[in-house]
Amino acid sequence: MRGLADASPEVLLARLTAETTTIRLGTGGIMLPHYSSFKVAESFRMLEALAPGRIDLGVGRAPGGTRLVSAALESRDAATFPDQIADTLGFLDETTPAASPFAPLVAMPSGPTSPELWLLGSSEYGALLAAELGLPYAFAHFIGGDAPQIVRAYRERYRRSARFPRPYAMLALAAIVAPTDAEAEALALPVSLWRMRLFRGMPGPVPSLAEAQAYPWTPLERHEAARARRVIAGGSPHGAAPHRAACSGARRRRSDDRNDHAGLPEPRAFLRVTRGRVCFGASRGLMQRCGRLDTLALV
Repeated sequence: MRGLADASPEVLLARLTAETTTIRLGTGGIMLPHYSSFKVAESFRMLEALAPGRIDLGVGRAPGGTRLVSAALESRDAATFPDQIADTLGFLDETTPAASPFAPLVAMPSGPTSPELWLLGSSEYGALLAAELGLPYAFAHFIGGDAPQIVRAYRERYRRSARFPRPYAMLALAAIVAPTDAEAEALALPVSLWRMRLFRGMPGPVPSLAEAQAYPWTPLERHEAARARRVIAGGSPHGAAPHRAACSGARRRRSDDRNDHAGLPEPRAFLRVTRGRVCFGASRGLMQRCGRLDTLALV
């Protein structure tokens, strides 16, 4: 889908295994209905062989695009998503039931470890499915908005599994940080325009800052953009907005991890911010204030 930089997470992950040595690497994510479960298992066992003990396989059921995209990918019915997860787990861990016609298959390369599978979601459906299967769950706050009851339901209904004896939740946030609050607000404007167009069935690339500023917003469009803006934490490293939005959400959800998503339209602006250690400074402050957060990933 236009507007997204990475249409093949597994390929990018392969490159990252060669550039890193200690951090965990994961996909956010593999939209499983577009794939064969066996092929996913083989691809991620290969990644696991390249970076043992560092690979997370994040899977979701959303189409991630239009119906035309799904048709071009020859996607299967999303109703089979639970079965696909079960098949993928069986291939990854060599635990396919003996009665299955796929029981003789082994996803190669085999090895002593296999990737950890995470279930991604933005609604109660994914949370309850992760709880039933005993899998870690990543809640897409930047899509689902402020819904602490979803992660609460996941924890309350969690069933222990051999791999994960306790529930493990991640909060995925949209965050835009800049040297000043005003610049962060400006950088959020193209993202707001892109999302508004996407929700109206007009997908395309993220517009430039100049295009977003020149766009003739109607009152209704400004209202829609303001509502969508509520799920994006933005501001300066020392401003209150990103800390308040992210930390309060993390506390309400009792998140174990947090994943930060930045949809900046101007690559130079992103580089300027990160080279100035602004993003790092903001992230460090968030980690200090947020309690039970083990890791930070800026996507």
